[in-house]
Amino acid sequence: MVKDLNIRGKSIYKIVDGPSWTEAEANSNKLGGHLVTINDDEENAFLSVFNDGSNKWIGLNDLNVEGQWEWSSGEDVTFAAWDTESNQPDDHIDSHNPEGQDFVSIDWDRGDTNWDDKSDHSIWNLNGIAETKFIRRGDSGYVLIGYDQWKDNNSLTTEEVIESANKLGGHLVTINDSEEHSWLVNEFGKRYHHAVLIGYTVFIESTPFTLWLGGFLIVCASSFI
Repeated sequence: MVKDLNIRGKSIYKIVDGPSWTEAEANSNKLGGHLVTINDDEENAFLSVFNDGSNKWIGLNDLNVEGQWEWSSGEDVTFAAWDTESNQPDDHIDSHNPEGQDFVSIDWDRGDTNWDDKSDHSIWNLNGIAETKFIRRGDSGYVLIGYDQWKDNNSLTTEEVIESANKLGGHLVTINDSEEHSWLVNEFGKRYHHAVLIGYTVFIESTPFTLWLGGFLIVCASSFI
């Protein structure tokens, strides 16, 4: 059975719904990440753990400038695994692709070099592979959920944040002592300077409290580390 969540290094990889590339990227954003950025052959091979017989969207695209490939995460493009034997990428144009093909999927039936460009069309009916970076502390991993949406004045609801935390295999952060509290403020305040501690506390099922920073929630996903 293929699992829909796996850990590698400091990233959580999770299957997200499509069916289009745009929808898969938006669902990746809700998890605090993007569609996967593939940095080397080893990572490309690792992703076969998600091979359930269906191709998957990855973060590569040339939406902004034709032929200039970019990762949705903004990371540099340092690796590619195009199916060159099938002349990929080919920016194919037909009735399903009237504006060409600007988005990339990983197609395991193509072999080791298995990337193909596609249009952002629901006809492909693909899910995507999300990659969310986390910060490790002890046996827990911490992820910030909703920051990008907050910056864009499109904040997630509390229910959406809780759902995203659960999808990552965790829960809203439980803060057990002042040391952990200080670590959270210092670590996430350093990385996300817009965040402001406003001291909002909520008791949930007798657990200590959740910490709000500037309108978005820190998530502790400790159950899968």
